[in-house]
Amino acid sequence: MTRVEYAIQVEVAALLDALRLPWLHVPNERHCSPALGARLKRQGVKAGIPDVLICRAHRVGPADGSHNIVLPPNRHGLAIELKAPGNYPTPEQRAWLERLEAEGWTTAVCRSLSQVVDVLHDCDLLRHPESGKPLDIDNARHGFITEARS
Repeated sequence: MTRVEYAIQVEVAALLDALRLPWLHVPNERHCSPALGARLKRQGVKAGIPDVLICRAHRVGPADGSHNIVLPPNRHGLAIELKAPGNYPTPEQRAWLERLEAEGWTTAVCRSLSQVVDVLHDCDLLRHPESGKPLDIDNARHGFITEARS
């Protein structure tokens, strides 16, 4: 993970935590000894796993159903690979994105917080964690989360 990708990851982590989404990051970019690497591989660590995995989430909303489902019913989650501008996914990363897509996940490669916000918006995940109201996309792009004005 480059310094730029690290910075994007930290911004994305703060946003996803603020949204209280069920998500995780698998730290595959770590450096370790060959012995530890072999041990982790036997435990199931896989090369190329996307940087951000957001598990499918349902939110119970008001009776009108205005925010019951935050991912389409046929989607199992959202996988995002973060890349610095000008960098591209490795063959292993592309393979994981393709496999997850085939298994019913939505996938994306993003090069900025703004692109991640756009993907979250497109998946209807950019909502206030308690009220379920849509959040202001422009503020979210800059790392500030405010409710959309009605």
